[in-house]
Amino acid sequence: MSEQFGTENDMFTITPGWKGGSYVAVKRAAAGNDVNPGTADIGLVYVSRWKDAESAERFAEVYRKSLSKRLSVADETRLDGRACAEHHCALWATRVSTNEGPVFIEIWPDHTVFITQSLSEEKVAQLRARVLFHENHAKATVAAPELSERVQALPGFQAFRREAEREFMEEIFKPE
Repeated sequence: MSEQFGTENDMFTITPGWKGGSYVAVKRAAAGNDVNPGTADIGLVYVSRWKDAESAERFAEVYRKSLSKRLSVADETRLDGRACAEHHCALWATRVSTNEGPVFIEIWPDHTVFITQSLSEEKVAQLRARVLFHENHAKATVAAPELSERVQALPGFQAFRREAEREFMEEIFKPE
């Protein structure tokens, strides 16, 4: 992403700061029975960890700027004090309205970037609380060496994935 949508040096300055990440893409329920869903029918959750605040901020900025190159952007709103979960608030957050739905880009403590695309504000709030601050993950996930493994081990993330898999299986095996 830094090479495709960033400046000439971003690939060399942002990429070394990446400590890992994980994403889940799901077909949104609103997509219905469309056999060939488009990008507007896909919801995305992406969580990544960065070595320092500068890397996290630069990646978030590249991602934000890339939206206007990939989608029609209607407006952008800073979410100061409104991106919160479990008594914690994002250090930086913005909501970008696009033709494919809202995109939330947030930077959390520990240089964590949380991005959702094409999901409702209500669903984003639920995911934020479950994925970033689930009460049962404190000791169980700390030992995992990679951020993607820690994110995958979070009970809230597992619940989200099970729900997405259930919806997927119901769709595939639905009687015609």
